[in-house]
Amino acid sequence: MDRMVADAIGRARFSKSRSWNPLLQNSRAKIMNPQQAQDQVKHMREFIIHEANEKADELNAKAEQDYTVEKQRLDSRLVEDAKLQIKKEFERRMNNVELGEG
Repeated sequence: MDRMVADAIGRARFSKSRSWNPLLQNSRAKIMNPQQAQDQVKHMREFIIHEANEKADELNAKAEQDYTVEKQRLDSRLVEDAKLQIKKEFERRMNNVELGEG
């Protein structure tokens, strides 16, 4: 009886280990020849490079957008500062004219 229980437990463990490992689920797993392996690696390499290039393009576009927004913000601040400076100078000169007339 103990032998039957041990065999059942062994079968359960074997079937359980096959269920979590996809390579063991199909006992007739394909083995790649060197050319297939090389083609697979080449394909994965090209995919990774393509994804990296897309990510780099996204980052460059974001950096360009951030630069443009910051430049516009800085330019508008400089314009506002210049307007304020011109207004102050105008008021100063108007005060000088009013004092000179009175």
